[in-house]
Amino acid sequence: MIRHLRLYRVFLENCFVREAEFRANFWANLVTNAGWLFFFVAFIKVVYLHTPRVAGWTEPEAMVLTGTFGLVQGIFSIVAYQNLSRFPEMIRLGTLDFVITKPVSSLFLVSMRYVKLDSIGSAVGAAVVVGYGLRMGGTLPAAPSVLAYLWMAACALVIYFSVYTLLMTLAFWLVRVENLAVLSDVVFQAGRYPVDIFHGWVWRLFVYAIPLAFVASFPARALFGKLEPGWMVLGTALAAGLFIASLLFWRVGVRSYASASS
Repeated sequence: MIRHLRLYRVFLENCFVREAEFRANFWANLVTNAGWLFFFVAFIKVVYLHTPRVAGWTEPEAMVLTGTFGLVQGIFSIVAYQNLSRFPEMIRLGTLDFVITKPVSSLFLVSMRYVKLDSIGSAVGAAVVVGYGLRMGGTLPAAPSVLAYLWMAACALVIYFSVYTLLMTLAFWLVRVENLAVLSDVVFQAGRYPVDIFHGWVWRLFVYAIPLAFVASFPARALFGKLEPGWMVLGTALAAGLFIASLLFWRVGVRSYASASS
């Protein structure tokens, strides 16, 4: 663990130096990434001009939900998104050979080699939206609710990472999986909406099969003290199970990998 933390610090320093070489581009991307989130906030404001609730969610709760989704997505983008999205290309070009020979976890190197610093704008903007939603609500959440929110947000990040890793690992056997990455992005976007707008088998799909409800809806509920403990237990179990599954599936993929030099 200490070795990985030291290595990640080196990655961070290198990426910072790289971004410093093109400062105008960095700041432009930073502002752009934050700006997209506020367009969606404006959309929520328009919706709630015509109704006080949507599927039982008030405007402050919807703001917190939107901010939470942006925060989870922003952190994932900073840490792992661009790395995992490049993985199929590493398979095709054979550059994965230089990764699996290193004395460190190959999944760690593949998923966290580059830090997308300009996505910090998305994460910071999302945190501002969460704070704005709480201010609109007029009451500060109790400490247990804040802790529950942070725990569920951490579980959401693990779920996001694990599902994306599972999909990208298919590149060991399939020629191109970029379309799966695009599809997963589209599906995950549904996580920014309250899960309660869905009904029947669609609701069960987004809770149990594709756990989008745990990405933003359930953490937002936790912050307002409306999430039952059972959902927290299930979210923790799903996060742990999916993470272990992604690790095991990755190992199977690495064992079946035929080196480009072989």
